[in-house]
Amino acid sequence: MSTPATIARFGYWPVLALTFFLTFLLVAAWALAVPVQADESTKPERPTGLRIATEQGSLDVGLTWDDVPGAAHYLVRWRHVDTQEKLNEGVEVQASRANITLAAYGEWVVRVQACNDAGCGSPLAKQFRV
Repeated sequence: MSTPATIARFGYWPVLALTFFLTFLLVAAWALAVPVQADESTKPERPTGLRIATEQGSLDVGLTWDDVPGAAHYLVRWRHVDTQEKLNEGVEVQASRANITLAAYGEWVVRVQACNDAGCGSPLAKQFRV
């Protein structure tokens, strides 16, 4: 109970302290409720060392690249070079290697991206012939 005698005896410090405490609780609750936005710096780096293995008479292609720190998975996409088509939907792999089967012989381009919860980093692309 706040009476003039109580305020005169203790001053406004208890009221001020309670106000700061309640403000702190409200700010803390708001901070926990707002989702954290990942910035660009948390995306994985661009993969390096893409190696492509093909065999004469086969449309199967083996791909390997160097592991990227912070990558949870990799997105591998490809398309025929002679067309203006977009890259296909591709495949998602957990390791730094993938096996793909092409639709036809000719010049192809493959693109590999390292990804995590923040998104995918810059792609590494390489052209090759089957």
